[in-house]
Amino acid sequence: MQTVIDIIRKQRGEQQADMLKVHAAEVSMLESKGRNIPQYPRGPGRGIFQYEISKGGSGASTSALNRYKRFYSDKGYGGTMPAEYAKELKNLSNPEDPDFTELSPELQTEIFYADKEQKGGFPLDALGTDAFTLEDAWLDEHWGGKEEVREYKKDYYNKTIDGYNREEDRKIQEINDTQMMLNGKIEASKIAALDFDMNNIMEDLGQDYSPFPEKLMKEYKE
Repeated sequence: MQTVIDIIRKQRGEQQADMLKVHAAEVSMLESKGRNIPQYPRGPGRGIFQYEISKGGSGASTSALNRYKRFYSDKGYGGTMPAEYAKELKNLSNPEDPDFTELSPELQTEIFYADKEQKGGFPLDALGTDAFTLEDAWLDEHWGGKEEVREYKKDYYNKTIDGYNREEDRKIQEINDTQMMLNGKIEASKIAALDFDMNNIMEDLGQDYSPFPEKLMKEYKE
């Protein structure tokens, strides 16, 4: 499958692709907590990135979809859109004003990547640097709301992303702890297999172990 992020990685570079993936994860968390939902209550935002439909909104979903299509055209990088994604787009109830909740999160993410890469004035090469921070990328190039609530949104960004990063660190630590415990059990089983002796085991348990004398074993069997 010739995905958008793979093409960006090849054409624009490793750093650009990696930072765009981080940006997508942050925006998804900020906008919808990663859920494929309509904006509450009855707002124009749709999907995991809350791209707005034109009815009551900016129509950003249409612009994003157009950039996704252009990404695979002669004006972009050419190539062929993955068949499964082309089928999803064909099944949209309103392709002229798309509701992204009708699309899979995977396709929405592909559209997000292409939207940012193809959007004029989006400095992908500087994404994640002091010149164009991830915070600025969300505030200026995705949220784009009123200036009077910008400080509130900055605070929301920092609290949300800080919590998101802590949760990711916790998950990684949990995986590492589980792996360490598993490795310990494996090593212990190896030692036990090499040193399996009933006398040692019973001694470790604080009990005496006296095997049946051969004479008694013989009489028992008879």
